[in-house]
Amino acid sequence: MESFLCYNYYCITNYFKKEIAMKIATWNVERWKHKSALGEMRHICDELNADILVLTETDSRLHPDYRCDCHTPLLFEQPPLYYKLTENSVSIFTNYPCVSSYTTYDANTSLCIELKTEIGDLCSSVKI
Repeated sequence: MESFLCYNYYCITNYFKKEIAMKIATWNVERWKHKSALGEMRHICDELNADILVLTETDSRLHPDYRCDCHTPLLFEQPPLYYKLTENSVSIFTNYPCVSSYTTYDANTSLCIELKTEIGDLCSSVKI
């Protein structure tokens, strides 16, 4: 599997100078190019144990074990009509509760959610 999985640790500071360390990971799943490795891909996502996991060019069949997940709409009805029935552009997985989601410029390719953390609410947005 040649997909690119990237993660880093970030120190998030709020307005009152309270800090929290977060592990944020992104993975471009490449439109299900590695579907034969679904079990391995899910295992990698689960073992990573990221605070926020962002999957791009993804598929609803890859669903890691997190308490909260948000997704852009499925793409099969969008032009061009070569998307599979289960494909979507962006999925965000986290164990933090999702407080709100926000309208973005293009709901098919971007996603913005607000998460409740120990130091307050955090906005997370992704556009591909």
